[in-house]
Amino acid sequence: TNMSYNPAIAPGGNVQFGFQGTWAGNDTSPSAFTLNGNACS
Repeated sequence: TNMSYNPAIAPGGNVQFGFQGTWAGNDTSPSAFTLNGNACS
């Protein structure tokens, strides 16, 4: 859900975001990352 100050992104505009994550288990290094099903490098 958008905030009151950013209901839409203007054409050619940009937006910044962040996230907080949690984990369970050990702290081994990840072998890969994906975003929306696409591999990240």
